[in-house]
Amino acid sequence: MKLAVYVNKNNQSTYIVDAETGKHIAASDIKVAFYYQNNGFTFDDNGTTVSLVEGTMPDDFIIQHTNGYTQNRPALGYMTFSVDANKTYYAFCPKSQLGLYGYEFTPGEGGETGIAGVEVEEENDPNAPVYNLAGQRVGKDAKGILIQNGKKFIRK
Repeated sequence: MKLAVYVNKNNQSTYIVDAETGKHIAASDIKVAFYYQNNGFTFDDNGTTVSLVEGTMPDDFIIQHTNGYTQNRPALGYMTFSVDANKTYYAFCPKSQLGLYGYEFTPGEGGETGIAGVEVEEENDPNAPVYNLAGQRVGKDAKGILIQNGKKFIRK
């Protein structure tokens, strides 16, 4: 899961908590990438962003301490961590403002999506009712653009 966040005055701890157990995800299991006020959003000659501070969540859970960065500045970026299926997680920054800007969920590398055994059965009943585009039931001899078995077709 990649969670895009904004943390104001980022000298406070930020946690991802498992709602069921109440325990936070270990700092070593959270990857972070952030821009900080007065060092953010600059680009090189190729249009690639620079000034992005990347690393693993520090042991004190203070995002600004990633890779030894120490300014007390607002931070904008994302945290990436693994989640389990059918579980709820919360993001907390108890002593500061935490804004959520979006998320990206990518199923596990093994392709585990929680969806299994999906089979589509093709059913085309030649005796199914026929409808016109207005949704009115018409006879089998009707001409024009018609719908039968949920599919449009033209009968001349």
